[in-house]
Amino acid sequence: MDKIIIKDLKYECHLGITEKERENKQTIILDIEIKTPQIKSDSIENTTNYSDLAKTIKPIIENNKSELIESLAETVTQTILKNFNTPEVKLTLKKPNAIINASYAAIEIKRKKDE
Repeated sequence: MDKIIIKDLKYECHLGITEKERENKQTIILDIEIKTPQIKSDSIENTTNYSDLAKTIKPIIENNKSELIESLAETVTQTILKNFNTPEVKLTLKKPNAIINASYAAIEIKRKKDE
Protein backbone atom coordinates (compact mmCIF):
# COMPACT_ATOMS: atom_id res chain seq x y z
CA MET A 1 0.00 0.00 0.00
CA ASP A 2 1.16 3.49 -0.81
CA LYS A 3 0.19 6.66 1.00
CA ILE A 4 -0.73 10.19 0.08
CA ILE A 5 0.61 12.88 2.40
CA ILE A 6 -0.73 16.39 2.90
CA LYS A 7 1.39 18.61 5.18
CA ASP A 8 0.57 21.92 6.87
CA LEU A 9 -3.00 22.26 5.60
CA LYS A 10 -4.32 25.41 7.30
CA TYR A 11 -7.85 26.38 8.24
CA GLU A 12 -9.47 28.90 10.56
CA CYS A 13 -12.03 27.82 13.15
CA HIS A 14 -13.46 28.47 16.58
CA LEU A 15 -11.85 26.04 18.98
CA GLY A 16 -11.11 25.92 22.70
CA ILE A 17 -12.65 25.29 26.07
CA THR A 18 -12.92 28.88 27.27
CA GLU A 19 -15.10 31.65 25.89
CA LYS A 20 -11.98 33.78 25.37
CA GLU A 21 -10.39 31.04 23.22
CA ARG A 22 -13.57 30.63 21.17
CA GLU A 23 -14.10 34.37 20.71
CA ASN A 24 -12.01 34.64 17.55
CA LYS A 25 -11.15 32.10 14.91
CA GLN A 26 -7.80 30.42 15.32
CA THR A 27 -5.53 28.79 12.78
CA ILE A 28 -5.23 25.03 12.98
CA ILE A 29 -2.76 23.01 10.93
CA LEU A 30 -3.33 19.47 9.71
CA ASP A 31 -0.96 16.80 8.50
CA ILE A 32 -2.86 13.97 6.82
CA GLU A 33 -1.65 10.59 5.58
CA ILE A 34 -4.04 8.29 3.77
CA LYS A 35 -3.27 4.79 2.58
CA THR A 36 -3.99 4.12 -1.06
CA PRO A 37 -3.63 1.13 -3.37
CA GLN A 38 -0.65 1.17 -5.69
CA ILE A 39 -1.47 3.33 -8.69
CA LYS A 40 -1.09 1.48 -11.98
CA SER A 41 -2.30 4.16 -14.38
CA ASP A 42 -2.06 7.91 -14.86
CA SER A 43 -5.72 8.57 -14.05
CA ILE A 44 -7.10 10.60 -11.15
CA GLU A 45 -9.98 8.11 -10.88
CA ASN A 46 -7.50 5.51 -9.61
CA THR A 47 -6.33 7.50 -6.62
CA THR A 48 -7.54 9.92 -3.97
CA ASN A 49 -7.91 13.45 -5.23
CA TYR A 50 -6.27 15.42 -2.42
CA SER A 51 -7.84 18.65 -3.61
CA ASP A 52 -11.30 17.07 -3.17
CA LEU A 53 -10.24 15.83 0.25
CA ALA A 54 -9.24 19.35 1.35
CA LYS A 55 -12.53 20.76 0.02
CA THR A 56 -14.54 18.08 1.83
CA ILE A 57 -13.05 18.72 5.26
CA LYS A 58 -12.96 22.53 4.95
CA PRO A 59 -16.61 23.19 5.94
CA ILE A 60 -16.40 20.66 8.77
CA ILE A 61 -13.48 22.53 10.28
CA GLU A 62 -14.68 26.06 9.55
CA ASN A 63 -18.11 25.30 11.08
CA ASN A 64 -16.61 23.42 14.01
CA LYS A 65 -18.56 23.29 17.27
CA SER A 66 -16.03 21.11 19.14
CA GLU A 67 -14.12 22.51 22.07
CA LEU A 68 -11.26 20.00 21.96
CA ILE A 69 -8.73 19.32 19.22
CA GLU A 70 -9.23 15.62 20.00
CA SER A 71 -12.90 15.60 18.99
CA LEU A 72 -12.29 17.75 15.91
CA ALA A 73 -9.51 15.37 14.79
CA GLU A 74 -11.87 12.41 15.22
CA THR A 75 -14.60 14.09 13.16
CA VAL A 76 -12.19 14.97 10.34
CA THR A 77 -10.71 11.46 10.28
CA GLN A 78 -14.13 9.77 10.19
CA THR A 79 -15.22 12.09 7.37
CA ILE A 80 -12.19 11.11 5.30
CA LEU A 81 -12.78 7.40 5.92
CA LYS A 82 -16.46 7.74 4.96
CA ASN A 83 -15.96 9.82 1.81
CA PHE A 84 -12.74 8.52 0.29
CA ASN A 85 -11.47 5.13 -0.82
CA THR A 86 -8.85 4.64 1.87
CA PRO A 87 -8.59 1.91 4.50
CA GLU A 88 -6.57 4.03 6.95
CA VAL A 89 -6.03 7.67 7.91
CA LYS A 90 -3.36 9.17 10.13
CA LEU A 91 -4.05 12.77 11.12
CA THR A 92 -2.09 15.26 13.18
CA LEU A 93 -4.02 18.37 14.18
CA LYS A 94 -1.89 21.23 15.51
CA LYS A 95 -3.12 24.25 17.44
CA PRO A 96 -0.43 26.96 17.27
CA ASN A 97 0.02 29.23 20.27
CA ALA A 98 -2.08 26.98 22.50
CA ILE A 99 0.59 27.04 25.18
CA ILE A 100 2.92 29.88 26.07
CA ASN A 101 6.50 29.07 25.00
CA ALA A 102 5.41 26.23 22.68
CA SER A 103 5.06 26.24 18.90
CA TYR A 104 1.82 24.27 19.13
CA ALA A 105 -0.19 21.64 20.96
CA ALA A 106 -1.29 18.68 18.84
CA ILE A 107 -3.17 15.41 18.68
CA GLU A 108 -2.17 12.57 16.39
CA ILE A 109 -4.67 9.81 15.65
CA LYS A 110 -4.75 6.83 13.31
CA ARG A 111 -8.03 5.20 12.33
CA LYS A 112 -8.97 2.29 10.09
CA LYS A 113 -12.18 1.92 8.15
CA ASP A 114 -13.17 -1.23 10.05
CA GLU A 115 -12.80 0.32 13.54
